[in-house]
Amino acid sequence: ASIPAEHPLRVVVQAAGVRDDGMLDSLDAARFERVMRSKLDLAWHLHELTAEADLSHFLLFSSAPCLLGAAGQANNAAANSYLDALAAYRHGRGLPATSLGWGFWAEESGIADLADGDRERLVQQVRLRFGLNPMPTDRVLGLLDAALEASEPLLVPATFDSAAIRDQAAAGTLPPILRGLVRAAVHRESEGDALAQRLAEVPPAERETVMTELVRAHAAAVLGHASAEAVDPEALLIELGLDSLGATELRNRIAAATKLPVPGSVVAGRSSAASVATHVLGQWEANGGGPSSNGSGNGADPAAPPSPGRSAFLTLFEESGGAGRVAEFADLIASASRLRARFEGLPGDTIAPPRVDLAEGSETPALVLLPSIVPTSGPQEYVRFAQGFRGERNVVVAPHLGFQEGEPLPATLEAAAAMQAEAILGLGIDGPFALVGYSSGGWLAHAVASQLQRRDRAPIAVVLLDSPSDVPAASTWLEPLLDSGSAAPEQLQVPVDDARLTASAAYFAMFAEWRPEELGVPVAMIRAAEPSEGIATGSAVDGSGSGFWESLESVVEVPGDHFTMLTDHAPTTAQAVKDLLEDVQIGGATSERSQ
Repeated sequence: ASIPAEHPLRVVVQAAGVRDDGMLDSLDAARFERVMRSKLDLAWHLHELTAEADLSHFLLFSSAPCLLGAAGQANNAAANSYLDALAAYRHGRGLPATSLGWGFWAEESGIADLADGDRERLVQQVRLRFGLNPMPTDRVLGLLDAALEASEPLLVPATFDSAAIRDQAAAGTLPPILRGLVRAAVHRESEGDALAQRLAEVPPAERETVMTELVRAHAAAVLGHASAEAVDPEALLIELGLDSLGATELRNRIAAATKLPVPGSVVAGRSSAASVATHVLGQWEANGGGPSSNGSGNGADPAAPPSPGRSAFLTLFEESGGAGRVAEFADLIASASRLRARFEGLPGDTIAPPRVDLAEGSETPALVLLPSIVPTSGPQEYVRFAQGFRGERNVVVAPHLGFQEGEPLPATLEAAAAMQAEAILGLGIDGPFALVGYSSGGWLAHAVASQLQRRDRAPIAVVLLDSPSDVPAASTWLEPLLDSGSAAPEQLQVPVDDARLTASAAYFAMFAEWRPEELGVPVAMIRAAEPSEGIATGSAVDGSGSGFWESLESVVEVPGDHFTMLTDHAPTTAQAVKDLLEDVQIGGATSERSQ
């Protein structure tokens, strides 16, 4: 209304957006609302407020990956689809509108928080996953000019890599919307058919090599490598940089390529390309050398009843959620956890959880990371965070004992902390190191630091990554597992089973009466700026606190919420840890710091 009549409003550009990626089972209402508000609400307000204006253009910035099918962007895809629909709605009413499904800009826009060195890997990932090449700024502006001259309500200004989309077509992973671009591909043999033929032709002793090469090739594509040679078949995929989102994509790729069901557990945790290949080859052979009988590559019919071998706990878990009795289920698994094998003192070296190395380098201090203690916890929580330290310093994850089938549980918190302390002493770290604990893992990091202090090998600092200030009710950490759409607990990014459910219940019970004792080393909190429902760290940037953390050496606030601080905002969180440790090394942590 304030625009003068002599200079009327002619063009509206809606280019706002908030990035909050995650698999569907990890997205809550708040994460959807945050993304929707920046696109859906704003676009509709602009539509209403300018309906009477004599506009020449009404431009909406959408996204090509959301049209192509981008895993981990459910909220962004929904928001961008709204923009596409709004453009069509306006066209139907004689109003100007164009939704632009932008491809990959070479120039950084600022919406992605990328660490140095990640850009090249991202370019390769986008090319292999979506067939998109990065567009320099002059190309972007040229396509924008072309869009202004067009009359269609939806356009995709993008540059495609013809070789990449041909490869996708041959592999059977080409998005349906692109199939008209590579018509010759429909006559080519699918990757699944070619694989089946090759496996049938080679001697049985060579089949595992063939399957391993297939897994390595798809792992390389997910990880952003140009060649399968970059994937060591024996290395843990998580150590190569495969996070939970990547594991889901790799599972889907292998399922599509082999037409066989690939459970999430096969590519999660301690899997290598070789171990994944062994499992998938075993399924192929058990199936008589062909695809799954349902031909979907996605496992059993989701509408079918649970198989007889499915854990009764998982069935009861889902039923308790539907009946609003999760608290009673929590009591059940707490009781069941007390029946598991326990150790009072130190377990033997043979049953200590194997370390997971996520970064290497010569700088100090080294970092020892302790995961949270929820059922889906594990080294994968730290993959993107650890990328910020590669080539700089050693970063190793010390998993908790009891979360895998066959592992005993510690009988007490003292036993759990002592076991981890001994495991850390056995890592062979010569110089200084710091303990880092994410969420509830921060509690254990603090308890382990106390044990190490008694052994005269204390860390130089304990860093808490958004660690809660008290122990929540069991339903608080169980209910999110039920908010996963159609995914059953065992189909989540980190498949939940009896061992994980009962281990988590046991660890939470250990901390029920725990209070952190005074340590002789700095304890600092890296706190997420955005609150998350049900999670209270009880610490402010001014150093004040409550609950467990009444007194901290320093508090650093970083962008994101409890979950995105280690995913979308992982580089910023990693830098905050570096800055904090530098403060410690030059004479003590600062009392207040904000980022």
